[in-house]
Amino acid sequence: LLFIFAMQSASLDDEGTKMDVEAVHCLQNPPEYPLKLDGHKIPETTIKLYLGLSNIDSNYDSACKTFMEFNNLTKFPSLYQIKSIISQFSGIGPVVHDMCYNLCVGFMGPFSKLNNYPKCSEA
Repeated sequence: LLFIFAMQSASLDDEGTKMDVEAVHCLQNPPEYPLKLDGHKIPETTIKLYLGLSNIDSNYDSACKTFMEFNNLTKFPSLYQIKSIISQFSGIGPVVHDMCYNLCVGFMGPFSKLNNYPKCSEA
């Protein structure tokens, strides 16, 4: 029941969201213009890779290395850089919540201020 109440009263201003002021502003005021890279093929390619790969964190590096090899490139944007570009253009960034290593619970809602996991007692 506590989780239901937490969902009903949730707000972007809640400290439990762990969103900074700029992230909230970007989410509430998204860009009103289309993404234009004006012929910059590398950022365009990396965005397409990012959006097209199913497991981006593990597949991005190997896909980039292959692309660089076949195109004789020595530099290519990192995953962090491409996530930043996408965040700038979309106005949307990641929201990260702490969670038990055993996947028992997440520290959100009624559990947001706890220091130990209530189910398995891990610290």
